Amino acid sequence: MGTLVDSSIAWPRYNESIADWILGDDRIWEGSFTLTDLPTGDVGLSDVYLTIKQNPLLDDADSLVQIHVTTTPSIYGVITNNSPSGFVSITLRVLGEDLVAGSGMAPGPYYYDIRGIATTSDAVWTFENGQINFIQNVTDADAAGTPAALPNSGNPQFRGFSNGIPPVMGTFNVGDWVRNALPSPGSPSGWVCTVGGAYPIVTWVSDGIVGEDTGV
Repeated sequence: MGTLVDSSIAWPRYNESIADWILGDDRIWEGSFTLTDLPTGDVGLSDVYLTIKQNPLLDDADSLVQIHVTTTPSIYGVITNNSPSGFVSITLRVLGEDLVAGSGMAPGPYYYDIRGIATTSDAVWTFENGQINFIQNVTDADAAGTPAALPNSGNPQFRGFSNGIPPVMGTFNVGDWVRNALPSPGSPSGWVCTVGGAYPIVTWVSDGIVGEDTGV
């Protein structure tokens, strides 16, 4: 297991695309923003949440992973409110074991956001969001020439949402299905994997076409 560190981040930043995160590795965000980004009178943040979801429209309660940090240091990070200097600094850590707990996670895509609760107004500010496509099956065993195990023990499963085209990053099983996050009349409503494996072997076919608006 390794650790990726995103350091010296200047928040806010939006519509980020993360494609270098190996599933099972830790990732750390280290960044800051100025107090002027918060409502007048606020002196910092009391809580910060990093949330990873299959669909950005889902409630936080239905997220796959949620990391919570406060001004008290923990293994997941800490908030440092430097009011005199006019900056708020934040460290956030997602543990690789949190990502692969239980049945594990598919390559994606997934959607994430980082939100903070301001002190003292309790205003909620989203200061980073974007999409994650994990790199899967990169292990020491792979480096030695031993094929990695198929995801979900080779059984088909829902692999999330994809923006307009089927995913190519990761390893897929026959029968895996993906929904189109950007449907429009005449476009695929989603895709089903008919030839398993990794790109360029993996093959997807449409599982239906979106119809015209009926006006109902």
